[in-house]
Amino acid sequence: MRKEISIALAGTLLVCVPPSALAQPGAVRPDLQAGHIAANVPPAPEFDAILRRDLEAFFVDQGIAASRVEFELLRKGPTQSGVSYPKFYAWVRVISMTGESQSGAVRLSAQDRVRFEVTHYVPRASIQLRPDVLDGLFPAALVPIIVERAKRP
Repeated sequence: MRKEISIALAGTLLVCVPPSALAQPGAVRPDLQAGHIAANVPPAPEFDAILRRDLEAFFVDQGIAASRVEFELLRKGPTQSGVSYPKFYAWVRVISMTGESQSGAVRLSAQDRVRFEVTHYVPRASIQLRPDVLDGLFPAALVPIIVERAKRP
């Protein structure tokens, strides 16, 4: 037997929904999240190569001709909120053609299984100067990890 809840306002029927849909306002069903992640995150065998390519392209666009980009994901998997693209967070180190290096935290969105877009890059020096620059850009649980990482040489 299928149960539905009817919501009425001033005698007008607005909507009929199953009770499970009312479980938590704003909650995204796990199967929808998994589907959204699968539709956007590159396959495991190609993940690192695509991420490296797109990080290198980002830094070239920033005027840094990178001879090498190193990265370490700060979380093993993606973070999915609502229907936005899945997010990844990483610590990057960019070595330029002249041998100079810089590092910092990046927030990336995985898109269509074929690319990453850097949505935010916060250089190490900025993090050391004003750690609060991370608030709202990175999950609260990652902020102390990023701040500690920025203290390392």
